[in-house]
Amino acid sequence: MFFALLSVAAGLSAAPKAFTLKSPDGRMKVEISTDGGIRYSLTHDDVLLLENSGLSMSLTDGTVYGGPESKLRRARTGSANRTVKAVAYKKAEVRENYNELNLEYRGFKVIFRAYDDACAYRFVSLSDKPFSVKDEQADFRFPEDRTAYIPYIHKKWKGSLDEILENDWSVSSMMDNANEARKQCKTQKVDSAVEIYTEKIRKNLENTREIVSGMVTAYNNKEFRAYLQPKVSLHTGKVVGAEALVRWIRADGSMVMPGRFIDVFERNGFVTKVDFAILDQVLEYLQDALAQGEEVVPISVNFSSLTVSTSSKDWLVEPSFLYSYRNR
Repeated sequence: MFFALLSVAAGLSAAPKAFTLKSPDGRMKVEISTDGGIRYSLTHDDVLLLENSGLSMSLTDGTVYGGPESKLRRARTGSANRTVKAVAYKKAEVRENYNELNLEYRGFKVIFRAYDDACAYRFVSLSDKPFSVKDEQADFRFPEDRTAYIPYIHKKWKGSLDEILENDWSVSSMMDNANEARKQCKTQKVDSAVEIYTEKIRKNLENTREIVSGMVTAYNNKEFRAYLQPKVSLHTGKVVGAEALVRWIRADGSMVMPGRFIDVFERNGFVTKVDFAILDQVLEYLQDALAQGEEVVPISVNFSSLTVSTSSKDWLVEPSFLYSYRNR
């Protein structure tokens, strides 16, 4: 959202279809043409950086903002020089100083801004109806070959160039990755945090997706099984108890250790189903053993704090819980 624009006349050329916009210090210059579409050139200190680069935006209903048929209705200039409060930045406030060119068409407008160290533009719909963007043209035509510096390449990385650049990422996948990094910030007990999407986060995300996609089928197929870890008396050498440990045994016989799925289940609440599935198996084992006259020992079952907090507290102190649970 833009605020407090002051109308000025400086920087606007006399030609009706060609405009010149300069930065406040005069070093950055944007030349915009509206004849047969929207095109721009950018110079800094009279050095040509971009030339004759086109801009347009296509909607799903066939409308094209900035296409050859778009007719300019009016042009206005403005400027701003103020400080704004920053969010999650190294400075509490940042200075915003720019000159602006507002090109208004039927149904939309294009706003160019020239800063001392940058140039920006954006399309603005003048319609109050919702719309969907199909495509956007954003040309960056360099007048000659330029040297490009690509960041974030680790010198110890042994993968291919494509893997290093990760240039197959789509916009949606990059947004998902940034969102995953944002979620990591919530796990840090600080007022503010910055997290960078890393290979570790990617692997954790892939593991989470794999676990979640198979958890319901695994539960229905009784793949979460109780394994008893005995407790042996140091004095007698006899088994005096056991602890029920959960293991995920897939249909192909492979085993998934709890470290891969317990945290995921605690986050999405599925851990409660798994906890009671293990309790079921322990009770069935004890019932069968007693029915066959076998000697039994106490067996402890691990419950997540989420299971405890979302279940009735009565069973923690009332033995009658086991009877009601058996007959539920």
